[in-house]
Parts: sequence; C-alpha cells; structure tokens
Amino acid sequence: MARHQRRVDVLAEANKRQEALIKELRHALHGKKSEKLAEDERQLAFEDLTIAI
Repeated sequence: MARHQRRVDVLAEANKRQEALIKELRHALHGKKSEKLAEDERQLAFEDLTIAI
C-alpha cells in the first residue's frame, strides 16, 4: 500500500511540473500582444520546454 502511495505522489508531482511547463508554453504562444514572442523566440522557448520535459 505504501508503495502505491509513493507512486501516486511521484506521478502527482510529475503532473504539477508538466502543468507548469504547459502554462509557460501557452503564455509564450498566446500572451498579451506586448508579451508575445517573435517566431524564433517561440521556437527557443519550445526547445527549452522540450528539454525540461
């Protein structure tokens, strides 16, 4: 039972991390016009997020 709970905790933490990365990517893609990134900056941000995953 403890082993299963540990696995649930690990997966929950991974979910939180992925949700944060998705939030960052969405912001980079769809932020306010003044905050939007140029195409090359979006590509770099996407590559950074890909590496982080």
